[in-house]
Amino acid sequence: MENATDPQEIKKNQILEAAYKRFSQLGYSKTTMNDLAGDLSMSKALLYYYFPDKSQLYTGVIRKLSAEYLLALQHKVDQNCTINDAFYFILQRIHRTVSSHYNFFDYFRLNQQNIPDVIWDVLREIHQTEINLLTALYRKQVSDTFAETHDLQEIIELVFKSLDSVQHSSDKQKQPFFPDAVQLETIYTQKKLLLQILMQGLNNL
Repeated sequence: MENATDPQEIKKNQILEAAYKRFSQLGYSKTTMNDLAGDLSMSKALLYYYFPDKSQLYTGVIRKLSAEYLLALQHKVDQNCTINDAFYFILQRIHRTVSSHYNFFDYFRLNQQNIPDVIWDVLREIHQTEINLLTALYRKQVSDTFAETHDLQEIIELVFKSLDSVQHSSDKQKQPFFPDAVQLETIYTQKKLLLQILMQGLNNL
């Protein structure tokens, strides 16, 4: 666990907060390390000491956002919510984050075919944690007989895959990996409807 009183960790978190604000306002492409150093009243050399380049800084912000999201999801699950509520929480939380800080994610739009492995690793870690948390939650809400005769993790994974398919469903439309603002709202509406259908089916198993 990071030491919250460690001066270096405090400074690092200050940099990440300032970077998130600037990335959210201007996007990745228009944010410079010079501007960020100015925002922090910090020398560029000190900024590079913590983050050697802008890409690593962006990855650091992604990791921070991921940790905050997973902590919130863990808290939701700990409240013994239903599996339905947990899935809706995930949809709403991610949509709210992306739509309210859309410029932050221009990195994904600009690098759709060349996302670094380190960011894919973070996304995979998020997804695996989601699966683990929701599978454990689902296990608490089904009978022992059901749990013994069904692969609960596979069921949870299928729900996620079904929801993901909404975003990648039509090659004919040539829909990009990262949707534009209009597509984002359409996809969110479709995912909510699909989730409602899936949850009704899940509850009838």
